[in-house]
Amino acid sequence: MKFSLDNLTKELVPIQNYKTLVVALSGGLDSMVLLHALSELIENERIAAKIRAVHVNHRLHKDADNWEIFCAERCAALNVPVKIKRLEKSLLNQDESNLEYKARKERYKVFESVMDQDCCMLLAHHLDDQLETLFFRLNRGAGIKGLTAVPQDRELGSARIFRPLLGVSRKSLRQYAENQKLQWVEDSSNANVSYDRNFLRHEILLKIEKRWPNYRKSWSKSLKIISDAHSILEEAAATDLSLLSSQGQNKLSLDLLMLLPKERQRNVIKYWVGKIAKKEIGWNKLHYIVDEALPFVSESNIEIEIDDYLIRSFRNQLHLFRRFGQLPEDCDWDLGASQKLSLTNNGVLLAEETIGRGLSRKLVDKVKISFRQGGETFRMLGRPRKSLKKIFQEAQIEPWLRSRIPLIYCKDELICIVGIGISEKVLANQAEAGFLVSWCFPQD
Repeated sequence: MKFSLDNLTKELVPIQNYKTLVVALSGGLDSMVLLHALSELIENERIAAKIRAVHVNHRLHKDADNWEIFCAERCAALNVPVKIKRLEKSLLNQDESNLEYKARKERYKVFESVMDQDCCMLLAHHLDDQLETLFFRLNRGAGIKGLTAVPQDRELGSARIFRPLLGVSRKSLRQYAENQKLQWVEDSSNANVSYDRNFLRHEILLKIEKRWPNYRKSWSKSLKIISDAHSILEEAAATDLSLLSSQGQNKLSLDLLMLLPKERQRNVIKYWVGKIAKKEIGWNKLHYIVDEALPFVSESNIEIEIDDYLIRSFRNQLHLFRRFGQLPEDCDWDLGASQKLSLTNNGVLLAEETIGRGLSRKLVDKVKISFRQGGETFRMLGRPRKSLKKIFQEAQIEPWLRSRIPLIYCKDELICIVGIGISEKVLANQAEAGFLVSWCFPQD
């Protein structure tokens, strides 16, 4: 697509209801073209929004302060308000291999900090950026999600990011800039082919274009096909997940999962982990789960680490949950004074005042909260005394939760296993005030 004011106007239709458009302004060719073109559209009353700009000075380049001055001057010439944000010098001391990633992360924090709900942030990424990104992701063996196009729009906190130039080539943007006699800054490091992206841009893609002049068009078509395929896979995974997780989003039925072909097993597990843990599960680990772990799950329980999350199997289900923090110390709880008790790394205890149910208020007021140490026994109403191990097994409590279930003691006697049972000795009689104690423990 050739860059023009008409085409830009069409691309901005999805965000026409935003009152303010904020241009992420680096001072380079792409963002200067976008800033100028938006100014033209507003001046000619072709869009109703106001525009402003934000420039982030990363302080990582010897000319960074000059770029900051340039952006401020160009915005003043176009009568566009601009916010200048300077990153902390501590970024300069970071390992160079991670510098670009960390700078980008800090930059997006700045973007989010300057946005309001009625704002939309415009980024000047273009078609060549898309294709370069595709090349890099192919080179590192990315999956279908990784190979999808850079999204045209996405959320940014309570605001939105939008990229209106993704269909426009760098060459077309340069033609517009030269026709309009625009000024922009050139990063001298962009000519250094020791950097991978510069090598790709100046060596590889130039040769590809010389041999196949229309490669942008064909690669763009492939990007669209990949994006469509990814959308279909996401829809299929969402459907499978709804069937497999009827007992909770962080649980999958193993019986139903094993009925699916292996490719659908991988697809739904990948989607499940992404939805709950917000993690991208790796190709090797995904194939290990489906090809090596699941076929033997009836013989041996699964335990698989995914960063700070775990996948574990128990009683014909796969569970996904965040690693637990250290158990809290034992503590006292005055039920009469507070009906809520927060437990460090272990959720919250709630006490509901009732009549004729729960812990007798006259018998139990101040209690002690503790956790399983081993060897404890307990007698619930109408049942013989049993070990906690046996009680947990009969209640089908997941092994990883057994040590975390709060135990309520009164005068050194175990009177309640929260969520499982109460001792007959402290049970509220009919018409007697009592406390129903519950445990809220998030596992995702």
